[in-house]
Amino acid sequence: MSVLSWTPSRALGLPLAVLAAAVPAFYAVRSPGGVILQTPKVAAAPAAPAAAMGLPALGLVPAQTTPTSGPDTDPFKVSFDAMTAELQRTASASRWRTAVYVKDLQRGYEWAYHAEDLFPAASLIKLPIMVGVFEKIQRGQLSLYSKLKLRRTTRMGGSGSLKWQRDGTQYTVRYLLEKLIKESDNTAMLLLLDEVGIGFLQQYFPQMGLVYTEINSDGLRLDSGGVRTENYTTAREMGAV
Repeated sequence: MSVLSWTPSRALGLPLAVLAAAVPAFYAVRSPGGVILQTPKVAAAPAAPAAAMGLPALGLVPAQTTPTSGPDTDPFKVSFDAMTAELQRTASASRWRTAVYVKDLQRGYEWAYHAEDLFPAASLIKLPIMVGVFEKIQRGQLSLYSKLKLRRTTRMGGSGSLKWQRDGTQYTVRYLLEKLIKESDNTAMLLLLDEVGIGFLQQYFPQMGLVYTEINSDGLRLDSGGVRTENYTTAREMGAV
């Protein structure tokens, strides 16, 4: 076996000496096991908010937390919001005083526009009158098949067809309730009021949660000149009934 040997010339002596000293030093710096360890990296601190640094916020807008649409959005709520938005525009543009109260009884969505304002009840008073009649039935003081007799004092003009019937004609409470709601029949209202009593309704209305809704005999009259004691109500209370 032959052995190769090499002897550097004098011209290469200094560069080789420098190289021989630099290699171990470089290894000591870069090697994980070397004498000199690598300086650990330090995590950069989070940037301070622009407001804390006295800088403008650059017009950044926070992301929405509740999507207005998507797979989890109730499509009925979208329709409900669109409907009430249209109601808002219509009511706001009306030249007349307007009050609206809407509630979805299944999902609980509700919307109101001046729902606490007082308005003359007019025929809306017939709705709590009907509820009062059912309360009398619930207490066993009246029946749907109880018969009430039409008299001159229980006949009333205005809406409804019973005003044309003969005195002495008898009608069941059930029939009168149907006339009351379907035709807004004023004579049916007077017949039922004569049976249950306005005094009872005046006491029962607060138990129904009606705070502003009133019922007075004078407020039920059909008088073009106005009445001394008006029956008032609100859209919210009628909605609650």
